[in-house]
Amino acid sequence: MNGLEKEFGLKGKRVKIVKGEHEGKTGVVLEETGYTEGYGVVCKIKLDDGKEVEYSHDFFEIEKNREKKEETVWYENEFTIDGKKMIAFLDAIGALVDETKIKITNDGWEAKTVDPAHVGLIHFLLKDCEFEEYNIEQEIEIAIDILKILNFLKLVDYKQLHIKITPLTLTMASNGISRGFTLLDVSEYPDTKIPDMSYTAKAKLSKEETDKFFRALKIADSITQGVKIKIEDEKLIVFTREDEGNLRAEICTTAEGEGESGYPVDYLLDMAKKIELVMMAFEEGECTIEFAKDYPIKISCGDMYYMLAPRIEAED
Repeated sequence: MNGLEKEFGLKGKRVKIVKGEHEGKTGVVLEETGYTEGYGVVCKIKLDDGKEVEYSHDFFEIEKNREKKEETVWYENEFTIDGKKMIAFLDAIGALVDETKIKITNDGWEAKTVDPAHVGLIHFLLKDCEFEEYNIEQEIEIAIDILKILNFLKLVDYKQLHIKITPLTLTMASNGISRGFTLLDVSEYPDTKIPDMSYTAKAKLSKEETDKFFRALKIADSITQGVKIKIEDEKLIVFTREDEGNLRAEICTTAEGEGESGYPVDYLLDMAKKIELVMMAFEEGECTIEFAKDYPIKISCGDMYYMLAPRIEAED
C-alpha cells in the first residue's frame, strides 16, 4: 500500500485537523499514503466540504467523542448502467422533488418520496438486473440533489454510465467525463409511508393509449386546473365540466370496474410525461391506472408508480 510496510488502521476513521491551513475542519481518512520519521503516518483525508488534503498524523486527531453508531464505515459501491435508464429514474422522482433519499441494496436502488405539499408520491425500484455491473460492498441509504445530477447527465454522452459511491460522494463518469457530487445529510429525509388503497376502477393502457392520455391532459391543462377521470361501460374517460371547455376524451375501451374522481391536472400531466419516458427507457409496453371516488389515483409502469391525491370540489 503505497510503500508502507504496515497499515495503521486509519482508513475510514473520522478525524479533525488540529493545525495547519485546514485547522478545525473534519473529514474521513481515504487512505494511508506514506510514513514520515518523527511525524508518523501520512494520510489522504476527504474533508466534509469535499476537498481532499494530505496530512501527517501529528496534524490531525481521531474524533473520539462520537458514538460508535456514528462512526464512518468506508465502502466503495460501483455500478454501470445505460444512462437513459438512470435519467428516467431520476427524472421520474424529479417530477415531485429536487432532492431525495435512495436506499441501495442488493436488490437495487429504491426511492420512496412525497412532494413538499404531500399531494403526490412516487415509489421506484430500479432493480439490480437493470444494471450492467452491480457491485456493492455495503447496503446504504444516500441523499442526493437530483437536479444537479440531471443537469450533468444531459450534457454528456450517457450511453454507458459508470457510478461510484463512497460515504462522502457520488461520482458519475461517461465517455471520459466525470463529476463528483457531495452527498446530502440522509437524516434530513424521513422515511415515506405508502398508504394501503382499495380501488374500484382499473385500466391498462398501451403505449398508444398512454400517449392519448398524455395529450388529453395537455388539452385539459390549457383550460382548467382540475380534470376528471371516470370509467363507464368499460371506457376510461378524461373530461372537464361544461363550464370549463367540455373536454371529453375516451382513452381506452377495456377498463374494469367503475368510478369517477377529480385530480389536479398540472401534477397529473407531469406524471404522465415521466411515465412516457420510463416506458421508453425500460421498454415497458403498458401502464396501469387505478382510482376510486375521492381516492388517490395510482399510475403504475413496470417497477414504479405514482400516487396523486384527489381534487375534491365543493358540491353545489
